[in-house]
Amino acid sequence: MGSPYTVFNRIREHRRLVKHLIFRDLKVTYHGTFIGWGWTMVEPLALTAVYWLVFSLLRGNDDPVFVLEILLGVLIYGMFSRTLSRTTTSVVGNSGLIKQVAVPREVFLWSIGGFQSLRFLLSSIILPPLLLIWGIELNWTLLCIPLLVIGVQSLALGLGMIFSILHIHVRDTSHVVSILTTAGFFLSGVFFGMKHID
Repeated sequence: MGSPYTVFNRIREHRRLVKHLIFRDLKVTYHGTFIGWGWTMVEPLALTAVYWLVFSLLRGNDDPVFVLEILLGVLIYGMFSRTLSRTTTSVVGNSGLIKQVAVPREVFLWSIGGFQSLRFLLSSIILPPLLLIWGIELNWTLLCIPLLVIGVQSLALGLGMIFSILHIHVRDTSHVVSILTTAGFFLSGVFFGMKHID
């Protein structure tokens, strides 16, 4: 796919197409639903409630900070796993269009990354009200979340580029990625921090 400089130049040249694909995906994903984009907030809240019941109440821990940590983990890892899974199949899935029109393959990967980033931003709207309700003050850890998100999404796009090329030749790649992202969710620090590791 070329050097990073070449990739960024291609994306810059096709930025209108990338933007169109991002908002097309956003419109198609929630088209016909009753609450539309509201699902970007309802889904992570529902998952957080379930995980909190399982991992918090059973352990006798109702600390709101722990609930916030789970919610952030669900949001960030969800963005990572969806980006990685969908970029892996993006080239094969759009092979017909790529053959017909002179469109760089990176456009589809970046549009997926952009859509998932936008979805994360919409989901994050629920965070400020929860911070106020739980009385949690802003600290450097919370303020550094945007940097963490950029790093995580960059990793997802980088791996997605590699796996998308591999998926062209080995179609089992998408299934392996699905297993790895599911296992990674429970092996990552979503439900535990460094203080829980002996």
